[in-house]
Amino acid sequence: MLKQLSIQHLVLIDQLEINFGHGLCVLTGETGAGKSILLDALGLALGGRGNASLVNTNATEASISAIFQPEDDHSSINLIKSQGIIFDDNLIILRRVIQKTGKSRAFINDQPVTVSFLREVGETLIEIEGQDAQVGLLNQGNHLKLLDIYGQNFKYVDEVSKKFLLWRKCASLIEERERIISKDLAEEDYLRHVVNELRILAPKEDEEESLSQERSKLRHAGSLLEAFSDAKSQLEINGGISRALQLALKSSEQVADVIPELSKPVVESLKRAFLEVLEAEEQLSMALSKINVDPNTLDEVEERLFALRAAARKHNVTCDELSLVYERFENRLKDIEVGSGDIEELKLEEKKAREDYNKVAQILGHKRLKASKGLDKKVAEELEPLRLLGAKFNTQVKHIQNDDPLPNGFESVKFTVSTNKGLAEGPLAEIASGGERARFLLAIKVCLADRGDRRSLVFDEVDNGVGGAVADAVGMRLSQLAENTQVLVVTHSPQVAARAQKHFVVKKTTKEGKASTSVSIVTKESRTEEIARMISGAKITDEARAAADSLIEGGGTY
Repeated sequence: MLKQLSIQHLVLIDQLEINFGHGLCVLTGETGAGKSILLDALGLALGGRGNASLVNTNATEASISAIFQPEDDHSSINLIKSQGIIFDDNLIILRRVIQKTGKSRAFINDQPVTVSFLREVGETLIEIEGQDAQVGLLNQGNHLKLLDIYGQNFKYVDEVSKKFLLWRKCASLIEERERIISKDLAEEDYLRHVVNELRILAPKEDEEESLSQERSKLRHAGSLLEAFSDAKSQLEINGGISRALQLALKSSEQVADVIPELSKPVVESLKRAFLEVLEAEEQLSMALSKINVDPNTLDEVEERLFALRAAARKHNVTCDELSLVYERFENRLKDIEVGSGDIEELKLEEKKAREDYNKVAQILGHKRLKASKGLDKKVAEELEPLRLLGAKFNTQVKHIQNDDPLPNGFESVKFTVSTNKGLAEGPLAEIASGGERARFLLAIKVCLADRGDRRSLVFDEVDNGVGGAVADAVGMRLSQLAENTQVLVVTHSPQVAARAQKHFVVKKTTKEGKASTSVSIVTKESRTEEIARMISGAKITDEARAAADSLIEGGGTY
């Protein structure tokens, strides 16, 4: 339900706040008073198009807020929560700011959002029916959804949508697999060449580092051999240092007990020196045995190292990643060999998904055909009371010839009308006059009233071009419609105004050359005067007051 509309600095409105209520709420006022400005303001709060010309000449920006209080399980709540917007006090506040520069900003519960998201949320909360063929019932794009609302087809619509998504997933997988295999087939010779090349090379992890170290050893093997050989020769001069130390140790040990405090340190030092020299000789011998000065070995190591690095440059990877490249290319070859089998399995899954989709879509199609007949019959029952004698409403359900499934089933829906017997049918927005169109819209909405569409409704001059008994019938239908949902009506009809639960009067005044629009709620005492004005015009007569009282007693609830 729309609780409040707040407007600041919009065209002729400096500051205005309207508190709406349940049931039927009407706005009346003389032509040019500014009723259309109120609807424009509401449209802006719902994400409609705005421009700088709407901003009051004395202001830098205009601001419009629409406060809604939805039911606890209303779809709008989950929608705004999905965007991380806080939902407090059971209120949804849609706000739009239009700047003098033409730029605009949008907010939901004081959190900035895009205008498109503001519009998406607004469409779940309220529907405006009027002269614009691009909105509401006049837009053919909404007819399929409206028929499903009437037929209560939500379960089957959801099922069709799920089956469609499953089919699309299978079809997309097939397309992707075929694309990959087609690409690989075109490169099969190259793939086989690379795989064979890498198979022969057989790269190993960390091989580059070990080969680099081995190459360094081999390149310095000659100088090492020369140095170590010279060192060994020096140790072997005159019978060898180890032999000399051994003899010196033997001589010292023979006198070790004569003066222990002098001989003992000498013996221990000679013993350590002898052992160290023996260790050095052994290490030199081991090093000399391991030094490889074969130039062929160096060539082999360098050839392997250079081959690895060349392959790495070719595939733009490191040497350690060559094994992964080999694995990846080998898998692509395997995909070519087994890919056709995978695609056949996917095609079986796709066929099953398509068959499941067709079954549910056919059921939904039958239900739509049945619902279309029921809707046509119910709307027809509303046309006569609304004085659309000889008029006809027809729900055209057309099967779409398409080889591929569609997200909403195989039907397109279009509402057509004929305003008199013998006249051709056509779109509601084109065939009917303003007054006829409004009554058709009202008839359809009455038929949809108890079908779960809980949005508030706004009718812009639904009684346009009608009066007398027709206007009274329109008032009755609006009152009936307002039993299930909030209905806001801009009206010139006293018969409609007399049935309102809340009645607002829009006035334009001029002070010091400046025009402004204001809105006031009609009290019990002033209600007769306003409806009498609607009956008789500027000069209110006693007869008009009596007629107004009669209307209020017959249809009003004040």
